[in-house]
Amino acid sequence: YVLDRDLNTPGNWRAILYLKLKNLTTGSIVDERVHPDDKVDIVYLDTRDFTYSYKDGDDYVFMDAETFEQVTLDGKMSPLTTGMIRSFVPSPDGEYVMVQTIKRPFSYSVPITRFPLRTEIRDARDANVGSLVKVLSELPLADEEDLLDPDAVRKGPRQYAWRADAISLHTTRMPHKHAAQT
Repeated sequence: YVLDRDLNTPGNWRAILYLKLKNLTTGSIVDERVHPDDKVDIVYLDTRDFTYSYKDGDDYVFMDAETFEQVTLDGKMSPLTTGMIRSFVPSPDGEYVMVQTIKRPFSYSVPITRFPLRTEIRDARDANVGSLVKVLSELPLADEEDLLDPDAVRKGPRQYAWRADAISLHTTRMPHKHAAQT
């Protein structure tokens, strides 16, 4: 979604179009520089207001506020995971989800960044939604780890990201002193 645009035509030079774009899925905003003659695909986003009408057995019936058209949705929910979710990142192709959950035991003596943390990949496809694909890491409570230095880096993998250039592959960032050991 284009939030803002600025066409810059500096004298005899080629024109440059600056765009501020918003990703409607993640909400992230990026600045892009493009040539004014570049072609883009037009995508239409249709949003409508629906009002909950009634429950029919296991189904829920909603009504479009403008056309009064009724839409029925089944009441089935397919949770991807359980627990306190810290982050939830879909893969670029939308078939998998990387989920980080905070586990027990919780502690009052350390910040939340030191709580036990489980990072896993879950299936997001309709047929297998929520099934565990792979556990990437399971970090224990870091309550005795370099308590004298509040800026100390936690041991083990600390950052995961999907690769944008490959379908459903992830990358890992490790602290330097532990990276050589793995």
